[in-house]
Amino acid sequence: MHGALAVRLRRAHRPRAFELSQAVQRLTSVLDLAVAGDDEPVPTLERQWVRDALADPDPLGQLRRPPPPAARRPPPPVRPTSGSG
Repeated sequence: MHGALAVRLRRAHRPRAFELSQAVQRLTSVLDLAVAGDDEPVPTLERQWVRDALADPDPLGQLRRPPPPAARRPPPPVRPTSGSG
C-alpha cells in the first residue's frame, strides 16, 4: 500500500514539475535577453563586447562603454501563455 501511494503521488506531481521546468526555461530566456541582449547560445562572459570591456584597465571606462547593438533593440512583445488567466 505504501509503495502504491508513493507512485500515485509522484504521478500527481509530474505536471507541476513540468510546468515549473517550463517556467524556469522562460525565465532563463528573459534573463538572457536582459543581460546579453539576445538569445544566442553564447555565454555572456565569452562575448566579444564583454571581453573588450574587461580588457579596459580603467573601471570607469568599462562602465562608460555603450551596450552591445543587440541590447539597444526594443524588447520583443510579450505573448500571454495559455496558463495565464
